[in-house]
Amino acid sequence: MGRNNKNPNNSTLIQSLLEIMCHDDASDDIIKAAQDLYNLLKADDTLTKKIDTIVRLKDYADDKISFAKISQFNIAGRKYKLLTANELMVLDCMIACMSQHNKITLHINDFTDLLPLSRRKIIDCIKSLISKGFIVVLQPAINRKSIPAVYMVNPDIATCGKKNNYQLIDDFYRLSNVKRGDFTDLLKSDYIQQCIIKVDKEKYGTIKHINPDADNEKDDCATGK
Repeated sequence: MGRNNKNPNNSTLIQSLLEIMCHDDASDDIIKAAQDLYNLLKADDTLTKKIDTIVRLKDYADDKISFAKISQFNIAGRKYKLLTANELMVLDCMIACMSQHNKITLHINDFTDLLPLSRRKIIDCIKSLISKGFIVVLQPAINRKSIPAVYMVNPDIATCGKKNNYQLIDDFYRLSNVKRGDFTDLLKSDYIQQCIIKVDKEKYGTIKHINPDADNEKDDCATGK
């Protein structure tokens, strides 16, 4: 894809103005206003970047979000071996209930209502998820006041809403007992990779065992051989 000379930095704000300027329903006055603002912002790259950042990090309306995004196999494939089936179940429950800031607050009794696990098993799973770096505790439970703990799910595992929110990543690892580089390296599968194969005209996701001594394994995966 060639470089867009009118929007060389791929600014959301600049692109919006360009779309207005060429839209059939835009009046001459609106097009002129968009053109004037475009010329002003082109001369102030710093302001444009700041506005783009604000837009990128702005939350969606909570009631409009219907799914979370989890990392694909090549990013976090080893979680299926690092975690037990029960731990995966608890983590999945947290991801399904978390906010756009990856935060969740649930009583242990809520977990027992949602999952086919005992109270003791859920507590053990939460402790293990914390020690392995998949979640952190933002606020411990206050049992005497029946106030549940507040947890945060590792954004390298899943996010909800805006993607690439680096502030979430910074917040999580500042509180976690693991370093990000160590955690992400641990999650990657060395010898099994997710890939796309093409059969007839259809594309399918699958996995392929990688021989570290063979340079052409990834190419074979892409062609479905």
